[in-house]
Amino acid sequence: MPMSMALDMSLAGDHAAVDALLAAADRAGAAWSRALVFNRTLRKNAFPNKMKASAAFDPASGSDPAPAFATPPEARLRVEGALNRFDQACRARAATGQNVMSTIFGAVSVADFARFQELHIRHHYLQMPGVA
Repeated sequence: MPMSMALDMSLAGDHAAVDALLAAADRAGAAWSRALVFNRTLRKNAFPNKMKASAAFDPASGSDPAPAFATPPEARLRVEGALNRFDQACRARAATGQNVMSTIFGAVSVADFARFQELHIRHHYLQMPGVA
């Protein structure tokens, strides 16, 4: 079989596989990302190695975007403030007995959501110079 024909067949297979994956993702809604990322992260107690964040995890701007040139003390205050707001929001949500509704993972327990965030923070900690 000529190389170009083999490549065409392989790429056609790639396209078909992606089409099938996307169709399954459409049917599953948030369940697919929850199964691929959220549940695996909790089960393994760590983020996958060399995982690249998808666009859903990398918004153009957050609700409280960081200034472009924050000093380390300013960044520390911002992170500590965000942690305190997160802690309060989790405790308030848990007191209602309701799950967290994640746009990416669907409904998850407050405890699992908080644990996922802990693992996410530790994942970034390991990326800091001189830590790993």
